[in-house]
Amino acid sequence: MADPVVTDPIAVTSKKKRSPRKKFKIPDGWIARGFTFEVEWPDDHQVASSIRSQFGGRRFAYNWALAQVKVDMDARKTDPSHASVQWNLYALSKRFNAEKPTIAPWWSENSKEAYSTGIADLCVALKNWSDSKAGKRKGKKVGFPKFRSKSKDQARVRFSTGPMRIEPDRRTVTLPVVGALRSKENTRRIERLVRVGKARCPQRHPPREVGPAVCLLLLHSRKPPVSSSGQGWPGRCRSRDASPSHHRRL
Repeated sequence: MADPVVTDPIAVTSKKKRSPRKKFKIPDGWIARGFTFEVEWPDDHQVASSIRSQFGGRRFAYNWALAQVKVDMDARKTDPSHASVQWNLYALSKRFNAEKPTIAPWWSENSKEAYSTGIADLCVALKNWSDSKAGKRKGKKVGFPKFRSKSKDQARVRFSTGPMRIEPDRRTVTLPVVGALRSKENTRRIERLVRVGKARCPQRHPPREVGPAVCLLLLHSRKPPVSSSGQGWPGRCRSRDASPSHHRRL
C-alpha cells in the first residue's frame, strides 16, 4: 500500500502516536500575575557571559528549528509523501535533542530551558502564520517566520525549572544557571506572598543587556478575599493580573 499523501504541513504523519499532553491550567482559587523588576547588569564577567549564552542558545535553537521546517517544506514539494517533523514543541525538541551532540557540542553550557524557549517561540510563530494564512486569525496578515540575528533578536529566555527564589533580603532574585541578580527595586510585594505560601513563581525571564535590564516574573497567587469595600488583602500591594500568554509578551 502506498504511503499516505500529507497535505497539511502541521498535521504530518508519524510512525508512533503519542497521547495528547494535557494543557496546563491554573488551579482553582489561584490567578496569574505578572511582575517586572529592573535589575543591575552583573559586573562579574562570568555571570554576564552566562546570561548572553542563554540568549544565544535560545536564538540558535529557534534558527535550527526554522531551518528544519524549511527543509521539510522544500522536500515535500518534490515528494508529497515526505514525513516532516511536526510543528510542535515535543517533536522539534525531540529531533533537536537527538542532533545536538553534533550540531551544538557546547549545548551543556546552557540550560535546557534556553533551547526549549527558542523552539516554543518558533512553534507560536508558525501557528500564527498558519492561522493567518487560513483566515483564522484576525488583524494584519502574519508573514512566515524569519531567521533571527544577534543584532535584531529580542534577547530573552524563560525558566520554569531549577532554583528560582526571591531572597529574604528583598533585593535579590535567584535564577537557574545565572545565579543571584541584584534588584534595583524592593521585591517585598512578591517575597511576602511567597513566604506565607500565598504565591509561587513558575516562570522567570533573565534581564537583557541592551536597554533597562528587566527581570520578568510570572506569579501564581491565591485569589485575595474581597471585602465589602471591594478591596483585597489589606495593606498588600496588588499587581495587574496577567495570563501566562500575556506575560510572555511583556
